[in-house]
Amino acid sequence: MKHFTQLFKAVDATTSTSAKVQALQAYFQTEQPENAVWALYLLLGKTRRRLVTSRVLRDVFLQISDIPEWLFQDCYAHVGDSAEAIALLLKNISLEAEPLDLSLQVWMEQIIPAVKEVKTDDELRELIVSWWGSLEAFEVFVLNKVLTGAFRFGASSKLVIRALAQAYDLSEAVLTHRLMGDFAPTAEFFQQLVSPEVAETAPSQPYPFFLAAPIDAEKFRLENLARWQAEWKWDGIRAQIIKRAAAVFIWSRGEDLVTHQFPELESCLENLADGSVFDGEIVCWDGDRP
Repeated sequence: MKHFTQLFKAVDATTSTSAKVQALQAYFQTEQPENAVWALYLLLGKTRRRLVTSRVLRDVFLQISDIPEWLFQDCYAHVGDSAEAIALLLKNISLEAEPLDLSLQVWMEQIIPAVKEVKTDDELRELIVSWWGSLEAFEVFVLNKVLTGAFRFGASSKLVIRALAQAYDLSEAVLTHRLMGDFAPTAEFFQQLVSPEVAETAPSQPYPFFLAAPIDAEKFRLENLARWQAEWKWDGIRAQIIKRAAAVFIWSRGEDLVTHQFPELESCLENLADGSVFDGEIVCWDGDRP
């Protein structure tokens, strides 16, 4: 956990793109796979659902401190984030708890999931307070963000993938494809992900979505228009349809597999040739008009 929070702090402390990439690259090169894969899971925004609300964290903090609610609200207004406000205010509160120096994997797979087993508000308060007391201020901030499902990082997914590619001397395009869709955050997955050999992907694996970009008008004027086709940009549901292994897979732009939501499409595309991929909009038509 300390290694991960040090990374978070290093990236958060700089506006330099190269410095962010260097910090990420150094982390991936030195961290154990079972921890690196959880870091990657968080950094790419694939956090699990919210386990505790910001309101619950705030109520727990108010119960263990002598700070009135109006003063906490004033502190929150200055910081703009409950998780950070609590982490900063806890510096002045002594909590009796043994320091915990556990790996990110242990926190994500064993410690944090204990929230699901709590049956009463008192048990939940005692559990959260014990975690706060065992961590340093910045670690408390990161923990609070993970608990509330509001984890945000000071580097884009593209920068994270670039750093990982540089750490293992891989193509960014290959890594981007391997990371499409959800994945199980296991050491085995990470080792396969960074393998220099071509990894065998699941039949349903989508490609990165090809987003539209503005036309460079000056360059386009020199083009032979007979070589181009144009059509209306219909506004529908952005999706990618894949036919592989004799099955149809439909992915949303948010990288969710939504095949079952379009049974009529699934059935009419069954005769597509294996290996076919369509990246575009799903549009509902009424007669000859959408």
